[in-house]
Amino acid sequence: QTSDLADIAALALAHSRHERQVSDSTGSSKSVQDDGDANALVGQDDGRVQLLDLASGREIRVFTGHSKRIEAICADWKSQQAISAGGDGHVFLWDLTIGIGSELRAEGLRRCCTRALVADWTEGKAKALSGNDDGRLVLWDLEKRQAEK
Repeated sequence: QTSDLADIAALALAHSRHERQVSDSTGSSKSVQDDGDANALVGQDDGRVQLLDLASGREIRVFTGHSKRIEAICADWKSQQAISAGGDGHVFLWDLTIGIGSELRAEGLRRCCTRALVADWTEGKAKALSGNDDGRLVLWDLEKRQAEK
């Protein structure tokens, strides 16, 4: 199912190049590059996040967990992880390969609508920063899956 553009709340695109080994009839192999995958993460008004194949328009996977509109999405296509923030005040970290997400913990923080989200996916110290309606910035530790104090 493709998305109606009017319902799209947030969007993250990816286009990657792949290198692969190809063997010919003589048994010799050579390295060939192709255009790879072109995918999109689409956040919907109803809280769903869809992973779409842009070439075919086919829905690859649906992620559920948010109860309100997706306000922001940030993806790291290399690690196959994404983070989403919703109007429900919740932030989820998703594994794009298997479609499972976990809500990031925010002990002692009042939940409110998150409007902006950026992430640094550096291995071993991945962080995200969200901006909320109440003017607060929250720094998230993606390795620990929680807000930093």
